[in-house]
Amino acid sequence: MKRLIYLVDWKDYIVGRVYTNEKEEYIYEPDLENCRLACREGMPALFVMRPQREWSKVLPPFIASRLKINSQYDHKLVTDYFSIIERK
Repeated sequence: MKRLIYLVDWKDYIVGRVYTNEKEEYIYEPDLENCRLACREGMPALFVMRPQREWSKVLPPFIASRLKINSQYDHKLVTDYFSIIERK
């Protein structure tokens, strides 16, 4: 069973979701339709368009690095409009 833990947001678009499973593994699934719409408005797609094909013990690099920035600066540093929203 997978459980949603993070939303990947760009401006007003949810461009992806990170799920976890009972083994504490992660999988990232982009919202391709929202990614296409956001790309038309200038979103750099390289970071968020590639889905994970298999569960992994490690978060995708972009998500992991952005989580460090988000927590370090208390969600106030936004230079490219991406943010990771934790779902509890």
